Amino acid sequence: MIGPNTSATGATRPNVVLVMADQLRWDAVGAYGNPVVQTPNLDRLAREGVRCERAYTSSPICMPARASVLTGRWPHAHGLWDNGVRLPPDTTTLATVLAHHGYRTGIVGKGHLDVHHLLESPDSYIGGWDTPEAIAAGGKDGWHGPYYGFQQAQLTCGHNRACGHYGTWLHAEHPQAVKLLEREHALELLPGGAWKSALPIELHASTWIGDRSVEFIRRHAAGAPGNPTGGGSGGTGRRSAHEAGGRTPFFLCASFPDPHPPLCTPPPYAGRYDPAAMPAPRRRRGELADKPPHFCDLPDAYEPGWREGAAWRPYGAGHLADQNRTDEADAVRKAIYYAMTELADYNVGRILAALEETGQLDNTVVVVIADHGELLGDHWLDGKGPWHYDGCTRVPLLVRYPPALPAGHVVGEFVSQCDIAPTICDLAGVPYTTWPPQAERYASGQLTGEGILPDVQGISLVPALRAKAPARPHVLMETEWRWNPGLHLKTLRTSDWRLTVYAGRAYGELYDLRADPDEFTNRWDDPACRAARADLIALLLQEVLQTEGRLPPRVVPN
Repeated sequence: MIGPNTSATGATRPNVVLVMADQLRWDAVGAYGNPVVQTPNLDRLAREGVRCERAYTSSPICMPARASVLTGRWPHAHGLWDNGVRLPPDTTTLATVLAHHGYRTGIVGKGHLDVHHLLESPDSYIGGWDTPEAIAAGGKDGWHGPYYGFQQAQLTCGHNRACGHYGTWLHAEHPQAVKLLEREHALELLPGGAWKSALPIELHASTWIGDRSVEFIRRHAAGAPGNPTGGGSGGTGRRSAHEAGGRTPFFLCASFPDPHPPLCTPPPYAGRYDPAAMPAPRRRRGELADKPPHFCDLPDAYEPGWREGAAWRPYGAGHLADQNRTDEADAVRKAIYYAMTELADYNVGRILAALEETGQLDNTVVVVIADHGELLGDHWLDGKGPWHYDGCTRVPLLVRYPPALPAGHVVGEFVSQCDIAPTICDLAGVPYTTWPPQAERYASGQLTGEGILPDVQGISLVPALRAKAPARPHVLMETEWRWNPGLHLKTLRTSDWRLTVYAGRAYGELYDLRADPDEFTNRWDDPACRAARADLIALLLQEVLQTEGRLPPRVVPN
């Protein structure tokens, strides 16, 4: 049993680097069998660490998924159920508890735990604190946190935008380059809305994140405590035994906004991939006939008050299947998507090199995860949302930590994003509460309090990563779609089936993955599948009940 003051190896606590990509599907990484995309650094992590073959998002929406990674809870429990919902700033996150236990914590890149469309939000991209005018007026100039438990924050906000700390830097240091982010200044416009960007590669957000991450690693390797502007470290100010002995562990979240659209990247990456060599989308003509009505923007009898062809679409412009899209345009889009992925991978390599150069690589838990996937034309769809296909929900998950985990192991069972926080806690020797409680995990049987990650619903993957035990037999996912408050769905994914239930609807989705691995034929109404559907609904109900939120936590026995 890992005690509250030791790591998984019984030694001093390791550093933690959590690399996040936005909208990166699992099969856009070479280590997952993609023969085209070049991701040598992610592939290295798979060789030297553990690859999780069936990792799934908690919700294929940015903000809910990111909150799940850092809390270990499903969206219906942590409360950030959709984009546009604010996670309370005082939420106890993985960063909060690691800081309490002596870690220096920092986030570089996309946070998106607060909303984009409020001026006061640190994640605002609508002309807020990061514009030259706001900075001249005082704005948030000099603000670097705290941010959801991270003592230091250097944020990009949105995608391909000069905002956040990245925008402040770009406006101040390279103002002539700001306009080069815009599509109207593209070097070349491409089919499907993609383009070759005129922005120099050294000024790209992915490069900026790589630069700042390397600075963070080197600064902390040298023992420098402060934030990027030279101020204090923020947070609790607590000094751990390791810091007193000369080494302070750190937790860095390096969060890349790419390869989320808009699909644009500068040369030389923009010309890296031949569209003719792209894998074809998973789709076929006629597959939409047995799908729920929102796939094709059809009226829903359960949601009165709108009609086909109305000016206001309840699901948002563009959020529907389109059988008129062309293979040629989708191939161009995928080529640019792969180029954006390769650029992010290059900067992951720079982070690994900085860890190696400073002698910290093998004492650092490196985790790579995406918030969700990207459909890229699969099933005639783009992006993410209320579409629980694998392209949207299945993500890469790589974990490297040589002192505790075997090289080259593959976890074949299911894994959830909610499992990341308890896994890192276990590897770092940091306590967390579960339900039902496991009192032996906490000092003196303490079930709550400062320095404990509360109400963790995920499971520690340490036994599975060590090849000592299986992971999950199935996994839960959910979406409440903001474009229509009535479109609320939960999915159970097993090895043989994918069941999706819509709240208040008689329709649903059911795919027999043994006969139909690409999820083309909906068997929800098939009499031959009635018994399987009932069994899966009962299993889904159990998963929902077991992941109900239990906050505030019980503080004493009743």
